[in-house]
Amino acid sequence: MDVIFRVFYSVVLGLVVTACSQNPTSSPAEAEEPVASPVPLARSIAASIDSAKFENLAPDVRQRSILALEDNAATLAYSSCKTPPHAFLARLSAKGGAEETTLPGGIERLPMEEAAAYIAYLIHAAETDDTDHRASLRASPVVIAPALAVAEASGASGEDLLTAIAIGYSVLGALGEPIQTQGLMSASVYGTISSAAVASYLLELDEEQTQHAVSLAASAGNGLFQYYFDQSDEKRIVIARSARIGVEAALLAQAGEEGAPFILEGRSGLYPVLTGTSLSKAQIETMVAKIAALDGPLHIEPKFYATSDSIIPYLKGIDALDMPLVVEEVDYFELVADKRYGVVLEDKIVNYHPPRTALGAKLNFNFVVSLLLHRGSVLPQHYDSAGLRNPEVLELARKGRFTAMDQDGFPKLLIHMRRGNTITVTPEFPDRSAYVPAYEDQRAEKIRQLTDTLWSDDERSKALTDIRGVASEETAGAWIRRYQARFCLPRKN
Repeated sequence: MDVIFRVFYSVVLGLVVTACSQNPTSSPAEAEEPVASPVPLARSIAASIDSAKFENLAPDVRQRSILALEDNAATLAYSSCKTPPHAFLARLSAKGGAEETTLPGGIERLPMEEAAAYIAYLIHAAETDDTDHRASLRASPVVIAPALAVAEASGASGEDLLTAIAIGYSVLGALGEPIQTQGLMSASVYGTISSAAVASYLLELDEEQTQHAVSLAASAGNGLFQYYFDQSDEKRIVIARSARIGVEAALLAQAGEEGAPFILEGRSGLYPVLTGTSLSKAQIETMVAKIAALDGPLHIEPKFYATSDSIIPYLKGIDALDMPLVVEEVDYFELVADKRYGVVLEDKIVNYHPPRTALGAKLNFNFVVSLLLHRGSVLPQHYDSAGLRNPEVLELARKGRFTAMDQDGFPKLLIHMRRGNTITVTPEFPDRSAYVPAYEDQRAEKIRQLTDTLWSDDERSKALTDIRGVASEETAGAWIRRYQARFCLPRKN
């Protein structure tokens, strides 16, 4: 009977469809006008990328893009020479492939997407890569790395390279600003998209291809935050994968692959999945306007402490004290913060355990505060094996405490002295929506410190002069090879 019913239903349905097509109930003139579909957010982003031009960049945006290249040159110089052999980097090298992009050290070349991952890993390895405070984003690995990798492979100019950097920072910050990700590394969520934006511009994709690149990249965002609690090293791999995914997405779009148009704002798109609600029209318009402004580099702050962004406000507060502080006279320190705000820091304090790795130490509130009090600065070289075993640093770190306060209060760090007095440290939190200063003097000192044992003063001066002249390069490839040749090729396993 079921078979007979299905046959009967199919026949009747066919007759109804035929009758309706032959005898329409209304004329074309009487039919309702179709409702125009909204423009996908990915398409609007693509339009801004497609129309970007170097001559339209504000002078200070150009300057900041160059400063980003300088800052990351120092970080790459340090991390490429000091990062121990790592299976991820060795695997990238072992895979081989088209020799499109030069790796740090200037000897080896890899396909552009693999090179982007390699360079991003090294930029992030020292924990001195820059920050976009709009969403606590570790910005440079997913902007500078794909820019260097694709600019060389594509034959782009120096002006193109700087424009791509401005695009990458602008896309990353504008997309990340409205939503603070929970349980995910924000740069891994939005970094795939910024990397795709950079690569799409440098590969000269058209607007439709760029839309697909953005969509394909957005569908692959990832990066669980558990590494913070477990002191594991895959944080760097998460960042590296994000850079690679974006370049790969652009290459796939160039080859004809298509992505979901509404991957960002659709019912199962990125933002509804992250928040449970849809983006408002005003939010979308704001994102698009901020990307079109291409002012992203003006939001980028260099890191002068090799540690997590969540810890840096307290380190700035310690450095801002207008009184001498003798560490031998410190009894213990205490973080007083809203329990909701301090949930991540509280875990590291209340459940303190000595760091096992350099990365674990850089993310450990107690250890970093104790390190600053003892050393007067927090730089990558302070996390060597001797630094991690320093008994005085470990002893004070073990005494850290956490106290929950009322939600309306302001966080503070109390340094309790052996004499019974207490020094109050007021953290210096960034204004997340404001432009940041250029920090030219501080950057110069950071560059000197990171390269002190690697470059002579003359080598450092020549490197910076070369970087500042990048806009005059008709083809960035030779310039990038000079840039990369100043670094070390990390040792393989």
